[in-house]
Amino acid sequence: VIQRRDDVGEPRENFNRDWADYKNGFGDPAKEFWLGNENIYMLTNNEEYMLRVELEDFEGNRRYAQYSHFKIYSEAEYYKLEIDGYEGNAGDSLNDPWDNDRSSLNCASMLKGGWWWKSCGRGLNGLYLNDPQDITARQGIVWFRWRGWDYTLKKASMMIKPKAMINQT
Repeated sequence: VIQRRDDVGEPRENFNRDWADYKNGFGDPAKEFWLGNENIYMLTNNEEYMLRVELEDFEGNRRYAQYSHFKIYSEAEYYKLEIDGYEGNAGDSLNDPWDNDRSSLNCASMLKGGWWWKSCGRGLNGLYLNDPQDITARQGIVWFRWRGWDYTLKKASMMIKPKAMINQT
């Protein structure tokens, strides 16, 4: 597990953090956390990995998005995301050649969390909001292809696994 957002009660983990925190990781793995871009890079740099994203809304509905190829580049390349091979029922909100922020806006600042932004449209590291249709829902935990721009999710987790483990008999 490289990321977890969950309804763990108070106090909540603050995901609105600076570059150094996202580089090194933060939080409590038993609750909410980010493993750290450098740790994720070190894991995915020498071996092929896949990614599974699991999502849950406030009505208890669950969806997933799985990618057969997942890699992030080094800090020198701004931890650029490379992802491909979508399957699942959540919709594909990641499968573009993303960088850390293509928008002319500062998405991380505006939406209160670090992510691989394209145009401020989705991110799992935003604010934790208790009302899924809060006026500030875009600042929440958003997966556009499932619930749209203006709905914040209750739970999200990102898990990676080496492809070699999948192909073992």
